[in-house]
Amino acid sequence: MSALSKPELGTVKHRVSTIDVHPSVGGGVLVSVTGSLALDNAFDKPMLFSEVFLLQPIPGQPGGFFVYNHIFRLIFG
Repeated sequence: MSALSKPELGTVKHRVSTIDVHPSVGGGVLVSVTGSLALDNAFDKPMLFSEVFLLQPIPGQPGGFFVYNHIFRLIFG
């Protein structure tokens, strides 16, 4: 059984390595993030992750955004 299939994960620590942000159509923002996760203080066995999401403006709410698309990939090594 993998750690992610347990009902309770316990402590999850994350470390962001890179963040890239790009403007998109319609005032949106495309964000790409990479980093690592350590479960239950297992800092010697971090799992890498990649995450991409598209933020779009909320109509009628200046400065407000919502997540239009989201991709998260956990990389087991």
